[in-house]
Amino acid sequence: MELKELNVLYMENDLDTLDEVLSVVEARFHECYISAAFEESVRLFKDAYVDLLIANLDKPELGNLKFITYIKQKVPAFPVIVLTARSKEAIQKELGSIRVDAILPLPIDLDRLREALGTLEEQVIAFADNREDRQQAKNPQSSLGVSEAIDSYFNLIASEANGSDDMRPGERRLNYTLMRDFLYTAYNQFRALDSNLENDKLKEARWQLEKGAKLQLAFTRKTSGSIEAIYEDIFLLKQVPYLQLRDEFETLRTRLDQLRGNLGTLTSQLESAKEELKLAKDPDTKEEKRKLLKQLNARHVDTVHAISESKERLDVISKEMQTIWESHIEEFKEVFRKKSSDLKHELSDLLGLLAYRFDRALWQRAKHSEAIRNFFSEANIKGVLSSKTFLKYYVANVDVKMAGEKLKKLIKYLDEYTRTHKIPIALIGSDHYEIPRLRTLIEQVDPMLKVHVVTSTDALMRMHEKEPFELIVSLYELPGRSNALLLYEQFKARFGEQSQATGFAIALPKSQSAIQTKARTLGIRHFFYPEMNAEQVAKKMLDIL
Repeated sequence: MELKELNVLYMENDLDTLDEVLSVVEARFHECYISAAFEESVRLFKDAYVDLLIANLDKPELGNLKFITYIKQKVPAFPVIVLTARSKEAIQKELGSIRVDAILPLPIDLDRLREALGTLEEQVIAFADNREDRQQAKNPQSSLGVSEAIDSYFNLIASEANGSDDMRPGERRLNYTLMRDFLYTAYNQFRALDSNLENDKLKEARWQLEKGAKLQLAFTRKTSGSIEAIYEDIFLLKQVPYLQLRDEFETLRTRLDQLRGNLGTLTSQLESAKEELKLAKDPDTKEEKRKLLKQLNARHVDTVHAISESKERLDVISKEMQTIWESHIEEFKEVFRKKSSDLKHELSDLLGLLAYRFDRALWQRAKHSEAIRNFFSEANIKGVLSSKTFLKYYVANVDVKMAGEKLKKLIKYLDEYTRTHKIPIALIGSDHYEIPRLRTLIEQVDPMLKVHVVTSTDALMRMHEKEPFELIVSLYELPGRSNALLLYEQFKARFGEQSQATGFAIALPKSQSAIQTKARTLGIRHFFYPEMNAEQVAKKMLDIL
């Protein structure tokens, strides 16, 4: 056994530290499971083969000290590496009588991490070889049914997919397969343009997307082999009768090899004994050679008989194993294909949702970045700051090496994306004659803009939904409310930080400096006027979005 066959459980929620540690750990181990809570760690420990724990002990909210205590009580020999920004003395005092195998300082020094993993390699491998639950898995005490075995095989991935995010019906998705390269190109380019781009929300969206991609990769690995090999691995090897027959078969085959080797040696000894008997002159020597020849003949006959019995028993075992194999293979294929197909769609759906949320978080940050807006202007990229606008620029300037079927599909997807991923804008003041004209002028700016003429109550209600308006344009005078300024104050008071992602503008009946001055003191920076033409409205929308 080697490290590349083993798994790590890593308790961490700091994305920067996580990325650095994973760059080392993933290159050495088979799988690295990430946890951000005690309960999740316990589940991973029970459901997966975990051979090493790495835990950030400066993150009490993870329940990491509690989990270290839990796991050391269950399995005292479990290897544990602690990461901390505190002194070793302080950490050891917190651990009490618990002894861990390494304490590494934060910020993480990757060379020290590699050195620690190298030092612990033999210990981790020895632990993995002797884990009680691993031995139980190799020698189960009861058989699993087809559905139960398949559920167990996909259990960790399915539970991660179902529990990793709140998926709501109707929420938007992106085609991650097609958009992956583009999403990360935009993310990396914008982060290079603006070092302050990435906030906690964008980090979290990126982390969730990468977690979803890891789940999909794990699923692909689990379903990439032949169905026959998967059938034996996850079903037959969980059947006690089949395991018993297989063990007997292997024992007999080893014995048969030994018997055949012995038979060859005996045959050679018999030939030598016969020759020595012919050459013997002395009566006593002849008698001794006859006895030896008789013994060798008897052993030869017994060996031939044992070989024959072993071969017959092997044939019987092979037929019995084949019977067990054939008894469930068709049912297994049907159930496995159905469950793997369902899980594949669930993962694809999840990944599409996470890709859209990452895309949304990226553009919510990008549209407020002066450096990125300048880049759009200097590169002559036309349209509001959105994935659609940048994607058009991307496919027009992409490296020719990418040209081909994938690029064609991406260009085709651009049309679908433009139709289905509109930027929602609220226009409040439905009974005013200026509203239809302003709606037309706004929607002419970019096909991505979708204007909804709503009441102020509807606009506020939608802020509670997954797809809130990205811009609210309100007439200054509102029926039922004295004016848009009061609406804006109510909007800010109700939604606080969430309101920062939503633009707010006022449509004035005419230029009124007094109203504008008062609005600016509240934080409103954008205004529309009846005399504005299409070009002026377009410029205003690009300024806002």
